[in-house]
Amino acid sequence: AGTLPPVSPTTILSPVAIYQQLAPSAAYIVTESSTGSGLLLPGGYVATNAHVVWPFTGAQVVTSDGQVFDDTPVAASDFLLDLAILGPIDTDLPPAPLADGERLPIGTNVFLLGYPAEGEHIPQPAIARGLISRMRTWDALDFTYFQTDAAVAGGQSGGMLVAPDGSVIGISGMSLGESFAVAASAADLAEHIAALTDDDETPGPAMRQFPPRGSSRNQRFEPAHFWDQRMYVILPPIAQGDVDVNADSDGDALLFVTNLFGEYPLYLDDTLDGEEAGTFTVESSAPYFLVAAPAYDTPDRIDVGSTQRLAPFDDPDDGRRVIPSATVLTGAVDYPGDIDVFEIDLRGGQTVTLTMTSTLVDAYLRLDGTPLSGNVTARDDDSGGGPFGIDAVIVHTPRRDGTYLIIAEDSVGIDVGGYLLTIEREPDER
Repeated sequence: AGTLPPVSPTTILSPVAIYQQLAPSAAYIVTESSTGSGLLLPGGYVATNAHVVWPFTGAQVVTSDGQVFDDTPVAASDFLLDLAILGPIDTDLPPAPLADGERLPIGTNVFLLGYPAEGEHIPQPAIARGLISRMRTWDALDFTYFQTDAAVAGGQSGGMLVAPDGSVIGISGMSLGESFAVAASAADLAEHIAALTDDDETPGPAMRQFPPRGSSRNQRFEPAHFWDQRMYVILPPIAQGDVDVNADSDGDALLFVTNLFGEYPLYLDDTLDGEEAGTFTVESSAPYFLVAAPAYDTPDRIDVGSTQRLAPFDDPDDGRRVIPSATVLTGAVDYPGDIDVFEIDLRGGQTVTLTMTSTLVDAYLRLDGTPLSGNVTARDDDSGGGPFGIDAVIVHTPRRDGTYLIIAEDSVGIDVGGYLLTIEREPDER
């Protein structure tokens, strides 16, 4: 935890008093695809979850007094901690009072304040009451989360978790089923908020920026191995209606289209001769993602075409070599269906343990020693535990020296977010 003041053990405010004190510090966040909550910080900045504003570079911020700040820039973000800072905006409203609530006992009354299930242009913040149900710890970052049974709905992400004394002890994020909300501890977030507002580095990757415009309706992709794939952003303005896409390859290729919500309006793998073609219907002005990849073998080239201009995205995680001294890497599942591929040299007989941990994606790891054919040497989904039981771990002892590929992704190809990849090698006795 950081250096925030502790929650006052003797001050207990009524729900009415808590609402009156904190509602002025709440912010309503609106993007082209969704809405969320935020809280005011000193200097006119606004904190929210990174997934609320992904993949946009700005959002509309509506304060509790009805001020509307269009195109408020995303000043900084940490995709690993699911944290984004917007602003600054010109407001005299008070910042939220952050405090360290990690010593509060299980069963303490807490409140969620934000904008769940909101649709009004200038809404009122809503308050809900619950208990601290338990604490969860992300050991990889020594990071604490509150679990509460306070009612949660879409749009609450980025809102405040409030202690009985009226201090903000967490920022609400993911939900566990329909019964529990999870909030990152303000005490642990404080130093990262300070770093982001001061342009300092943070542990996780920032939200990757997609190309601002499409370059051509025709693109060529030359896969380096079976797991290689190339994503093309279909950027707004896109006229609602049908978009035609196609692929021509000297081997078996596939195409799929996904949107921001992890929905797949088109998936093409109908032939073995490299010819694929299909149509999907645009239903939103938000970006769509077109992905080309090998299907059965590894072709030398995949030529992709579309009736909309395509902007190729160069994923900085793909093709990264793991140096022998590396123990921890940060990466990000940048879009639904993203596959990150790392190269690592392993010695025969030397056991290596690979762990992928995240709070935003359901980690899935594969290890491949024959990258042109895609024959997986080892794989894992949820054996690694982690704060929410969704980490992946592979323990493998190769028979011979060689270059392997580590394939990291979301297990269902829906979610996006940052992750840590840890590499532990047993001492080499040779």
